[in-house]
Amino acid sequence: MFVDPPLLDAALRGIILSLAGLAWTLMLVRALGLRSFSKMTGLDFAMTIATGSLLAGASQAEDLAGLLDATRVTRSDLMAKLREANVLRFDAVRAVVLETTGDISVMHGDHLEQELVDGVRG
Repeated sequence: MFVDPPLLDAALRGIILSLAGLAWTLMLVRALGLRSFSKMTGLDFAMTIATGSLLAGASQAEDLAGLLDATRVTRSDLMAKLREANVLRFDAVRAVVLETTGDISVMHGDHLEQELVDGVRG
C-alpha cells in the first residue's frame, strides 16, 4: 500500500497540531478555571471564541507554497467578485488583489498604473 508523502506529512502535522491544541486548551482551562465554560461574561465568551479560532487556524494552516492555495479563495468566489466588478472579458482584468482586510479588489480596464499595485505580492 503506497501513501503519498505530502498526504502523510499533512496527516501527521494535523495530528500533532491537534494534540498541541488540546494540551493548550487544557492548560488554559486549568489556569483560568472552569468559569470560562459555565457562567460566561462577555469577556469570558470572547476569550473562549478567540482561543477556539486560534486553534482552528493553527490546525488547518499549510505552507504558503502557492499564492491561490495560501489565500484560500475559491474559483466561484473569484468569479463572483469579477461579476460584481462588472468585468465583461477576462482580458480586460489587469489585477485581482486580496487586500489585508480580506476584501478582493478587481482592477480592470485599458490601463493599470503601476503605483496602484506597489507593494502587492505576486
